[in-house]
Amino acid sequence: MRILFNRRNQREFIKDVCKKLNISLRQLSILTKLKSYSVFKNYYNERYSLPIEVGDYLTKLSGISWRKFEIKDFLENNWGQRRGGRVGIRKMRKKHKRYISEWCRKGYLRANLAEKSTKEITIPKLNQGLAEFIGIVLGDGTLTKYFVRISLNAKNEMPYVGYVKSLCEELFSITPSIYKDPRNNTINLKIFSVRLCEFLHKKFNLSFGDKLISKASIPNIILDDKKLVLACIRGLIDSDGDVFKGKFVYLYSHNPILLKQVSEMGRKLGVFTTETNTSVGTRNHKNVVRYFELIGTSNLKNAVKFIEKIKNNQELYTDDSTEYFEKYKTIELPYTYVGS
Repeated sequence: MRILFNRRNQREFIKDVCKKLNISLRQLSILTKLKSYSVFKNYYNERYSLPIEVGDYLTKLSGISWRKFEIKDFLENNWGQRRGGRVGIRKMRKKHKRYISEWCRKGYLRANLAEKSTKEITIPKLNQGLAEFIGIVLGDGTLTKYFVRISLNAKNEMPYVGYVKSLCEELFSITPSIYKDPRNNTINLKIFSVRLCEFLHKKFNLSFGDKLISKASIPNIILDDKKLVLACIRGLIDSDGDVFKGKFVYLYSHNPILLKQVSEMGRKLGVFTTETNTSVGTRNHKNVVRYFELIGTSNLKNAVKFIEKIKNNQELYTDDSTEYFEKYKTIELPYTYVGS
């Protein structure tokens, strides 16, 4: 997806990033290793629209969010080809008017054959697994009309990548493509399925594109069922939250609607006690224990940090938890605490 800024806003965003980092545009292109200097010049001059992943990386690098600038719309990456294709079709119809009907008829037959040969996916009933998957997508996922992408940390979330992969196979009978982004430490699971995207969009009102701008929220059908709520919160915090040193639990988000939903549910469940503009969670030991009793985790790094804290009073940072993966590789996921 690409960000279509209002006029001059893309230039201002890149200009502010350079100013904050105290570097030139050429130095920025070298520093990021994302694109060539000529491409960055075209971004700066607004000849090219800015890919979301480039905008996110510049935001992470500088602390300046592209979301604070005026956005007109979002474009799919192939929008230029599609526009050119429409022009080509108009010219072809004018030039080959006599043959269009026959070509369309043959094309329709081929389209029907292609549709029949498309691999089917399973459309599951709403259960705890699907509620957890929806939480993962709302947390660190991207939904488009053509694919679902879930982005995780390649350094400390490889066991969780395997869990999410198995969850997708169990729910939808489809295996995600898995690849590492060479520009950073991100590993992506990508599910190419128009049917799945339509299902998530129409059934659960999950929005295409940017979740913040579309005001993504937990579907009401999940909010009405306690077991589904627990699973959805687990997916959210496992993908976009943290269990800091095993003693704090937090969800981080710039989406006020989502934070409010999680805050209200967390307080009703007796697990969350604190809330800021960008986070909700708890620092209370009893609440953290209750969180793992009720909700638990499917992300091994979170389980490791909690277990080591509760049993051995060992406070582990996330990167340190990877050393314990072998020790805890046999625990059942989702993990919940059952007391001493």
